[in-house]
Amino acid sequence: MEETHSAVIQPAAFDEGRIKTGRRIELLAVGLFIVVQVAAPFVVGEVYPFTISPMFSDRPARHAVYRLTDKAGKELDPTPFGLHLVYDGNPPGFGVGIAAPPTLHAFGEVATQSEITAHIRGVLQRNPALPRVVEITQSVVSGGGRQLQNESAEWTVEAD
Repeated sequence: MEETHSAVIQPAAFDEGRIKTGRRIELLAVGLFIVVQVAAPFVVGEVYPFTISPMFSDRPARHAVYRLTDKAGKELDPTPFGLHLVYDGNPPGFGVGIAAPPTLHAFGEVATQSEITAHIRGVLQRNPALPRVVEITQSVVSGGGRQLQNESAEWTVEAD
């Protein structure tokens, strides 16, 4: 007759006190995170990712895109001309971060050809290092729902 031996495997002893302490720390961390989420926008202001504003909630009826080129057709950066878009996803009026350079190009607003021409001429007069002739292409997307219209206009502005 064969002799059989069986071994009883005992689960490792756990320190109940350590488990409870770890659980308390986890709950405290989650609670602290929730308090910071709620309080930070009111105490500190707009600090990512803590915000009181509904991001990307605006629905502009019109949106413009500007393309600037010199006489030779080389694309120009719109920032020195004040035609860059500053949009951070927050509705107007909510302050965020560092103030961007001034621009004529506001999100949801479309400037007229005469407003843009006067603006660009003023920029060219103040900054002689910029090209003296700027060709502007303004593409405007408008509409809503499933129907969008795209209009485009091109013109040239020369420094006086």
